[in-house]
Formats: sequence, C-alpha cells, structure tokens
Amino acid sequence: MEEFTGHNRYNVLVSRVWNDMPIFPMNACSTHEMVGNPNFWAELKWDGRRGMIIRNEDGVGIWSRNMKDQVGKCPHLEKAFQNLPPGTMIDGEFVAMHEDKIEVGGRRFLRPDFTATANIMGSKAGRARWLQENTHPYIHFIAFDCPYSKYMSHCYWPLEKRREQMEAMLTLVDSEFVWSSPIWQEYDDKLLENVHEIGLEGLMFKNSQGVYDEGGRPGNNWYKYKFVEDKDVVVTDFTDGQGKYIDTIGAICYGQYREIINLDPKGFRTFDIQKRMSTAKWIDGKPYELIFRGQCSGMTDEVRYSILNRPEMGDRRDGLIGQVMTIKAMPGVPGSDKFRHPQFREWRDDKNPEECVWEKEK
Repeated sequence: MEEFTGHNRYNVLVSRVWNDMPIFPMNACSTHEMVGNPNFWAELKWDGRRGMIIRNEDGVGIWSRNMKDQVGKCPHLEKAFQNLPPGTMIDGEFVAMHEDKIEVGGRRFLRPDFTATANIMGSKAGRARWLQENTHPYIHFIAFDCPYSKYMSHCYWPLEKRREQMEAMLTLVDSEFVWSSPIWQEYDDKLLENVHEIGLEGLMFKNSQGVYDEGGRPGNNWYKYKFVEDKDVVVTDFTDGQGKYIDTIGAICYGQYREIINLDPKGFRTFDIQKRMSTAKWIDGKPYELIFRGQCSGMTDEVRYSILNRPEMGDRRDGLIGQVMTIKAMPGVPGSDKFRHPQFREWRDDKNPEECVWEKEK
C-alpha cells in the first residue's frame, strides 16, 4: 500500500473506505441563477441515481449515495471497473440511456431515462438484471469525480486535478457503458435554455479549484440549478399516512385533463368508448378525460391535519376530491404521464378543475 499523504482527516477516511464503509459523497447547494464566476464549470445534471464505484482488493463495490450496497444490479459495470487499480473510488451517476440522441451545447449524447433508472436501481439485484436484459435500457455510469486512487486521497486536490486523475483511471475501463460527464468551461444563458428545452433536469456549476468535502455541502463549491415549475392539478384521492402520520393522510393523488383524440372503435369495445365519453368533460367543444399524473407530499403538518383528524374540521377528504391545487415539479419524463419530484405548494380555490389541462412536454 502506498504511503498516505494529505490531511489526517482524509487518511482516516481511507481506512473506512477499504473496509467496506464508503464515504458519503459530497453534496451541492441549490441556486436559482447562473454562476458567473470564471473558476466555475458547467456540467449536466443527469437526473439518475448518485453512486460510488469502489475498486478494492476483493473486487468492485457499488454503493448508493446513502451507503446501500448495489452489487449485482449492474454486472456489466462491475466487470468493466475490474480494470481499475485497487484503492480507487469514482463518484458519479447511474443513468439508464436510450439510443436516441439529444444535442446540448453543440454536443450529442444519449437520452437519459429517469423512470427506467428508478425502476432498475430501485429493484433487487435479480429483478434489476432482468429489466436490463428484457425491457429496459442498460444502466450507464457517468463519472464526474475521483476522491481516491491507488489508496491515496485526492479529496484536498482541486477539482480540475481530480478530474485529470479520473480521466486517467477511466482510460483503463473499456466499456461503452462508462464515460465521463462533459463539462463546459465557458457557458452562457443559451446553454441553460438548451437544457431546459430538451427536458433535462438542470445544470451543475462546480468550482474547478474546490476540494472534495466528504458528506458535506460546502458553499462556493458545487451548485445545482434545477428547472422547477408550478403545475395546477386536480385532486383525485389520498393515500393513508404511515409512521408519524399514521393518524392522517400520506400523499395527495392528482391528475390533469387530456383531450380524448382517439375514438376509433377498432381495438376498443363499444362499452369502453361509451364509458370514456360518459365521464368526459367538454372543454371548448372537445371531450377531455381526467388522467392520473402522480402523487405528492411536501405538505406541512398543518395542511395534513386540516384534511384529516383535526377535531373542528373532521374528515375533509371527500370534499377536496375534484379541487384544484398547485404543485411544484419538474417536467415529466418523455413517454411517462408523471411529473418528476412533485411537491405540494398551495390550494387554488380561484381555479376550476377544467383549467387543469395537460400540456404535453416536449
């Protein structure tokens, strides 16, 4: 083993890492504006699952951001990273990728699929492998940092030097499913607009001179810019609360109205068409049906208990079904009916349900 160098704090972490106790990855602060500091790079926010690749003497370990073992879910990645030297850790994102390409900032990439990523990485190992072999795209690993290599800590190195070390390590990995996250050292608002237009999650802004603060969220280092929008939706149901909310609601289910554009009897029973039309809302002379678009939490305790289990108000669930509320969410995934990361914002007594029309995302 090579002699450790650097701060004592990071040397202690090395002993944790190689005893199957990986460090927590560094986190980013949120921002709602472009970071214009010339020391900062722009990088795509991939909207996958954060993870750490650890090559030790026994083989390759794959860990989630909260230290859960992911070995067995992506054997093609485990095989690829066997070529890394022992004592190496790569920080990055697990992302399911489709073959169709998107163009961002003059470069072309495979399109990420958040829903497929969540399905695969959220499953047990056997199920995750089956999904990739049969119905889902394969998981890629997009690398963006190298806190350790060959048992040496690089946490105190500036990002630009850690990236150089990461690129050197990745030359040893021969796989179409492993690549480094692209960076833009020069960027402007056009890059942000481009990312938003094609429906990606957002951008990361990283200080090229910043250190790697294990488990921390340091200022002036990493920033995340996410595209969150307000959406008006119709309440359709409530789930039961669990844990500390066992005596009230859990999540609020919601939908939006979508135009019924296919009434061709071919492939449909007459009964099915009649049923759809019997429940349709006519908006501007056209039939619309209420489509389930997901469920959200994010309510304060006051809001939760005002719906159920406040003595002076009773059970208001039935009375709220059909009411309008605003959620804050990211645009839906292409090919899916659901928004990403929805959170309750407020009730909208000033809006009618028929105003909550599904605007198809690009």
